[in-house]
Amino acid sequence: MMMIFLSIVHAVELVPIFASGPEKAAYYRDIKRQKENERQLKKYDKNKVLYNEKKQLKRRERRTEEPSRAALRKKIYRRQKKDEFIKEKEKRVEMSRKKKDYRNNMKLKQNEIEGVDFENNLTAFQSRTQKHRALQKLKNSLPKTPEKRDIVNDTKHKRTNDARATVNIMSAAVNGENVQKSRCRIQLSKKLGFNVRRMSQGKRIRTKVLTTEVSAWTFTSRKTRSDALSEDIKRKIYEYWISPDNSRPTANKNDIKRERLGPKVYTSHMKHVLEKTQTEVYISFKEKYPDLNISQRLFERLKPYFVVPVRPCDRETCCCRYHVEARYLFKSCMDFRKKITPLSEHFPIFTHLTDLTNHTLCPKTDGQEYHQLKCVERRCDDCGVNKLHLLEDELSLTTESPNVEWMRYEYVFVPTKSGEKKKLCLVKVNTKPGEMFKYFLELISKFSAHVFRAKWQTEQLKSIKSNLKKNEAICIHDFSENYSCKDKIEIQSCYFQKTEVSIHVSVIYRHPIENLDGPSDPEVNGGLVEEQFFVISPDQVHDHNFSHEAQRQIADYLKSINYDLKTMHEFTDGCATQYKSRHCFGDLSYAKQDFGFNIVRNYFETSHAKGVQDAAGGSIQYYNITLPVIVNSCQRTYNHQVDTTPKQFLVICHLDRKQ
Repeated sequence: MMMIFLSIVHAVELVPIFASGPEKAAYYRDIKRQKENERQLKKYDKNKVLYNEKKQLKRRERRTEEPSRAALRKKIYRRQKKDEFIKEKEKRVEMSRKKKDYRNNMKLKQNEIEGVDFENNLTAFQSRTQKHRALQKLKNSLPKTPEKRDIVNDTKHKRTNDARATVNIMSAAVNGENVQKSRCRIQLSKKLGFNVRRMSQGKRIRTKVLTTEVSAWTFTSRKTRSDALSEDIKRKIYEYWISPDNSRPTANKNDIKRERLGPKVYTSHMKHVLEKTQTEVYISFKEKYPDLNISQRLFERLKPYFVVPVRPCDRETCCCRYHVEARYLFKSCMDFRKKITPLSEHFPIFTHLTDLTNHTLCPKTDGQEYHQLKCVERRCDDCGVNKLHLLEDELSLTTESPNVEWMRYEYVFVPTKSGEKKKLCLVKVNTKPGEMFKYFLELISKFSAHVFRAKWQTEQLKSIKSNLKKNEAICIHDFSENYSCKDKIEIQSCYFQKTEVSIHVSVIYRHPIENLDGPSDPEVNGGLVEEQFFVISPDQVHDHNFSHEAQRQIADYLKSINYDLKTMHEFTDGCATQYKSRHCFGDLSYAKQDFGFNIVRNYFETSHAKGVQDAAGGSIQYYNITLPVIVNSCQRTYNHQVDTTPKQFLVICHLDRKQ
């Protein structure tokens, strides 16, 4: 009976007693969820076993079958990539090891130089803070007094060309034949404090000096490269950059370019604005000097510091009408041609205006600088604007052809306080292409002669300067922009009603007077003396009387310095009122009686009288506005310039014609 009871007890499931119905429901819910999870796990395990069996079966089948070509290529590619990765990794490790060894070696050498015990790992600075403190301590110990600075400057300038030349001359002067015979070269070097090799070099310099006729200072200069440019070539490049054909000085009083030469030492010069691009200047230089082998980059590096290109913010004034109009039309015509035709030899698209004008002229002969005169004046039968072939679309005047917008100069009526006034202005025109190209051909037919006259007159001025006789002089006249006098503290009425001063500029080139000018430098202006003569006056009428009075002032000055003048070569612009009217020619006919010398007057081409006279006029106004003085009248302007103007502005006269 006992055994039966126990079996019944084990077979009966123990059910907990619940206090409420919700607890009982939650209990059975958990049991149901647990059974569902067990069932899912059994199903997953069964599927996993089946999946693994199928996978193993496929692997056995692949092993028994031959691999395909794609599988082989893929396997080979993977193996190659793995090998490349291993090699790259080994290369990086090797490079890192080499860099580390190199740094250790450099550190060892540095520590050996500085006397640091590298074996005990004692470096110069333990940290960056320690290094910073040491540098700060060194900076504080640098010389601050003038005496100590002189010592430092002397040490810095020991390796200069002048110091090297001094040492070479001293060693060459004392190193003669007696030194070689007595064999006292070592003792002499100890006395002078030189190296023995320096004394041997002095012997070679002495031999060169005694066997040639060249100055001793020639051999003390530093050796240069065999392909280095000489000073003559550099001077040619300098003069070519500042020639009127390539750049023009600005008349603006604020256009001053400064360059630092040393501590608190500066040089200043009036800005020269390029009339062309740097590439065009280089091409024209190569045409003029074909034998000089120089690259464009080196040619641009030798450009003077005061020659600057035109910036977008610059406003060009006093430009040539023909050049400005021709450039605008050239750009409009070439832009129109680019749209309607591809590149062709029969209808070329020119890059520069100079290339187009040369295309309408006969080519230059060998060694000839200019085109033939009959070609320039359009009297040649073989050349002309007819050589510039035009397309049908470029000659079209029909209504079907599109309109083209271009720019030209026209006289328009402008309203002023006293009524309408006729003025030449640059206006936009909207016409057919045929009218634009017709006007462009008319302009090009006269443009070549205009360019030729401008270059020819500039070359004539250079020729007269280089061949100036003893009893002759050159004078370039021009009226500068009137200077508006200003007060340091102005009231409203003074601000709107300023007193203006007329400034007449004359640049004189003459031969030097030994007692007055000293020896001349043939490399500067060909040995001529350049003087700038200014006439300041409250008279606002710029006519032949003003110009005649300026000539009289110049004649009185030349007489005061005892310059024996027989002929004066004058260069002026083509202003009729000032230099080119019948009254002006009448004054020239009496020049011998009025001044005691003859006057030969030359005229620059229209709008091309730009040069040193414009820079001089801008400089005198620049000195007026940069110094802290009150310049509010003609007399004060004159007194201020006499006291403060540099020496190159030689004479400034106060002229009042009404007095």
